[in-house]
Amino acid sequence: MQVETDVLIAGAGPAGICAALSLKKFGIPFIVIDGEKIGGLLRHANLVENFPFLPAQSGMKVAMQLAEILRKNKIKVLKEKAEFVRFNGDFFQVGTNKSVFSTRFLIAATGTKPRIPLIFRSAGNRLLNEKMPEVLVRLKGKKIAIVGAGDAAFDYAGSLSRRNKVFIFNRSSRYKCASFLFDRAGRSANVKYFANIQVQRTEETAGGLRIRCRNNERVFVFEVDYLLCATGRKAELSFLDGVRDVMPRLKSSRRLFIVGDARNGIFRQMLISMADGMKAAMEIKRRIEK
Repeated sequence: MQVETDVLIAGAGPAGICAALSLKKFGIPFIVIDGEKIGGLLRHANLVENFPFLPAQSGMKVAMQLAEILRKNKIKVLKEKAEFVRFNGDFFQVGTNKSVFSTRFLIAATGTKPRIPLIFRSAGNRLLNEKMPEVLVRLKGKKIAIVGAGDAAFDYAGSLSRRNKVFIFNRSSRYKCASFLFDRAGRSANVKYFANIQVQRTEETAGGLRIRCRNNERVFVFEVDYLLCATGRKAELSFLDGVRDVMPRLKSSRRLFIVGDARNGIFRQMLISMADGMKAAMEIKRRIEK
């Protein structure tokens, strides 16, 4: 099915939602698509504590509030995932699993995906990720190993340790997360933190997962139920591969906007993403007026 619009927003996280709300206010026609649920990775945050106008609350609760704002503004999100993009000189052709959209402007708010080192892929079905919210929410009485020492690792530990035992493995002596997240984990009886420990091998067993680690000259073997890898993320922009050669020109001419976590590297914060989406909408308005 071919669909035409002025602006296509790929992604319904904070950046995409703010872009949509701004375009609605400006009276510019747009369509929002997302293959996942509204809110993106925000849905899996233990606590959102860096929004100055809201009390600390779960990411899921904030995502539900964003969905309600979309509903009140009569903005629908089509459950379609952007799979490819072509540009014919005038319009983008964006293909999804259901449709092909023809659009003058494209806002890519598709977030990030995890970097999974090869050593962890042998964990098989015991390897957890944020695309398994129904599994993460229901886990109870399990032993879960988290590899990583950034905000994501300790935020996951905060939510999972409510009903499970959590082990955090950091290959360095220094943690990278915010100090308050580290301190919070240290106060939990269900979280054990290991510094200077390197995972060497993972092996799926009949009842769980065996993880072999090394700390200097000592070898440790942990028997756990699941492994969650929090060793970094990269922009999820693979659907733009078809326009890689002309991407600099499309961005400089204000036809293509990469916003939110897909743009900001390690600075993955809700407020930054929201400002990105709003700015993209304002630049589109200015471009149309010219």
